Amino acid sequence: TGQQAAHDKAVTAHDKAVTKLEAVLTSAVDAANVKVTSAEHSLLSVSKDAAEAKGRVLELGKQLTGQQAAHDKAVTAHDKAVTKLEAVLTSAVDAANVKVTSAEHSLLSVSKDAAEAKGRVLELGKQLTGQQAAH
Repeated sequence: TGQQAAHDKAVTAHDKAVTKLEAVLTSAVDAANVKVTSAEHSLLSVSKDAAEAKGRVLELGKQLTGQQAAHDKAVTAHDKAVTKLEAVLTSAVDAANVKVTSAEHSLLSVSKDAAEAKGRVLELGKQLTGQQAAH
């Protein structure tokens, strides 16, 4: 009876550990998905800004045809737009990389927790096997 109670307790602990591990893994994956989606939205926004900037530069080019001073102004505006776009793209990519790195760290932490839980479950299994043999 005592060994059966110990066995039942170990099985219950194992089930709780598995349930907790599933919850931790699900939470980490959900968090990583949210971060990746956020990064995708940032990149889409930057792409839209880039297309609008290109359209403005092309329009300026049409308006300034034939005028050297106006042409120089358009080139300067284009250079500024490209510089600004490069900064926006760099910032968006850096932010996406930070989010992905954070998600990777979260997943590594969850993997470590899972490995520790597995070790504890295996140890409980060894203990139970010894108790079962004694029983």
